[in-house]
Amino acid sequence: MVPKLHAVSTGKQPLEQLLKIIRDIEPYVGAIHIREKERTARELEVLIGDLKKEVPASKLIVNDRVDVAFAAQVKGVHLAYHSLSAQGVKAHFQQLIVGKSVHSVKEAKEAEQSGVDYVIYGHIYPSQSKLGQTPRGLEQLKQVVDSVQIPVIAIGELCLAM
Repeated sequence: MVPKLHAVSTGKQPLEQLLKIIRDIEPYVGAIHIREKERTARELEVLIGDLKKEVPASKLIVNDRVDVAFAAQVKGVHLAYHSLSAQGVKAHFQQLIVGKSVHSVKEAKEAEQSGVDYVIYGHIYPSQSKLGQTPRGLEQLKQVVDSVQIPVIAIGELCLAM
């Protein structure tokens, strides 16, 4: 498998700015995670509708909102610890790929057993969004990668001047 860069929105930009950023980076990434925790389902529907005019739906993954991912007909949904179960999502929404955030080898193995298609592991390096939390580092990432057969996406922080 060829490594692919995944971009994750922060939920901090106005919609127009977010749309511009996604349009600019789309050719260079394998997936775009719409992680807009404070937005309503309707706001996400509008955002994704606008994105799909210029960005392939096959690159879009919605965080935690199975309803929005299904209705918007995007690639998949990414689950957190508080989300619906991966088994339930996979059983009722077969067309969606399903990912899950994990923070240990144990969680990665459990996620794989639950049927997810990939896991996101992190944070690997110091991050502005995880101030005061010790990064997990590359050695722990290797342990997670070696413990499962599904893709592991390492999450970190990349600051771009735009």
